[in-house]
Amino acid sequence: MATTAATQTGTGRGRKRAVRVTAVPMGIVAGVLAVAAGAFFGVRPPEAYGVCMACHGRDLVNWTINLLAHTHLEVAQASLVYPVLTTIGVLLGAVLGARISGEFRWQNPESPLKTFTYGGLVMNCALPRWRLFDQAAAAGFGGRGAGRDWILRDGGRRHSGDVLATLEGDAVTAAIATLVIGVVLGYLGQRSRMCFVGGIRDFILVRDAYLLKGLIAFGLTAWLAFPLAGLIGGARHGPFGSSDALTVTLTIMGGAGVGFFSTLANGCPLRQHVLAAQGVKSSIAYLAGFFAGAVIFHAWVAPLFYRLLP
Repeated sequence: MATTAATQTGTGRGRKRAVRVTAVPMGIVAGVLAVAAGAFFGVRPPEAYGVCMACHGRDLVNWTINLLAHTHLEVAQASLVYPVLTTIGVLLGAVLGARISGEFRWQNPESPLKTFTYGGLVMNCALPRWRLFDQAAAAGFGGRGAGRDWILRDGGRRHSGDVLATLEGDAVTAAIATLVIGVVLGYLGQRSRMCFVGGIRDFILVRDAYLLKGLIAFGLTAWLAFPLAGLIGGARHGPFGSSDALTVTLTIMGGAGVGFFSTLANGCPLRQHVLAAQGVKSSIAYLAGFFAGAVIFHAWVAPLFYRLLP
């Protein structure tokens, strides 16, 4: 694993010589864009949905399957009419960065089957908490049809035409905005080698704080930008769902699973998108498992949770 990490991300000293964009500016930009996506470009509800690679990837896959196969897989309300395109944008931006820098090359450092499995596990660890137990997300459960039923039930009102027209207008804005935001994040992610899980891993293993500084910059920026965006835009944040013991437990377990399997896969979902765009075949296999995991979650895992959990 150490050899693979060195191949894909390089040592801290070598990486800094090769990269023109460092992790801290990348973290700041990502934090601003994550908040702006929800506050100004309609990428909500649910709240804090801004640039989540797992959520947006899941919604893109499920939206496409619903459109082609007339199924009713769940999507967030922000993706009811048109899908959010963050994942596509990240791939395009990373390809652009790799081509400009001459870093695109086909390589296969790990077993594709192993990384495919990691991708599916990461997606299934990322989705359960807010998809199953947040009231805002549960309102849209069941895909586009369920979302329209939710609009009809909202407050007992029957003005669905006006609401749907507004929703469709917001959906166009959200789709375009997430594509542009994705391109920016993909390009900066490729040039900075940013990895949100890798920052913690590198600091623990080799005391390299390069990526960790980017993670901290992202968190602080988003923390400061959320209330500022509310003051500027006048928007009030919606409910984040209940915080009972079961929800907290699943949140911690899901987050731990994402961190654990992302470390084994040698990169968070954002980093895996960037590596796939650079020609890393094992990361392409990871994304295949990642997107397949969304279908597996909603077809089998989520119904099982609903039957077993109180």
